[in-house]
Amino acid sequence: MSTREADAKVETALNGGYITPAMVPWATALCRQNPEAFDGFMQSSAPAWAHLFHRRAFSNLPQTASRERADAAAEIAAQLGPSPDALD
Repeated sequence: MSTREADAKVETALNGGYITPAMVPWATALCRQNPEAFDGFMQSSAPAWAHLFHRRAFSNLPQTASRERADAAAEIAAQLGPSPDALD
């Protein structure tokens, strides 16, 4: 298999969450040396790391968390003495 084809397959596997960035050298070597084995690996594995590559995993955080942190920071600053503006 050509280097370009192997790199494209590995990139697809990485973007799909089938492999992690640390697995790229191994996956690239496997894909270049034995494309059938790489294809078999892809068919038998699940995208276990897909959630790490999507920003939507963090979009469900409550929006009130930042306000709560700001209120807590202001309260701590009031107890310690500096003005809340000094924290920015």
